[in-house]
Amino acid sequence: MDWTMVYAVSGSQGNRPATGMVYAGSGLRSGQKEIGTTRNDRDMSNYDFIKIGNKVFWHDPDGGLSDGVYQVVDVPEEIEEDSIILIASDYSEAEVFAAELSPL
Repeated sequence: MDWTMVYAVSGSQGNRPATGMVYAGSGLRSGQKEIGTTRNDRDMSNYDFIKIGNKVFWHDPDGGLSDGVYQVVDVPEEIEEDSIILIASDYSEAEVFAAELSPL
């Protein structure tokens, strides 16, 4: 059985979960609304440019003081918007959020 979608349930009837519960299943049932997938493939593909050794542009949220090109030094196994990425230039290194980086 392939359980890939996550749904919000708006009510409880029979064997359906009560309001506020999350149901994972392969298709929508009456009273259910799709809210996302269990694997966030879309977000992961947004950050597929973040790999060790790649050059990236960091958009420094501190008023752009350190904006510029950096090299990726270390990344977690799975990258999401709030993942911490270690980047470095010839002059400094920083731990930044993946969402602050863009490809060159």
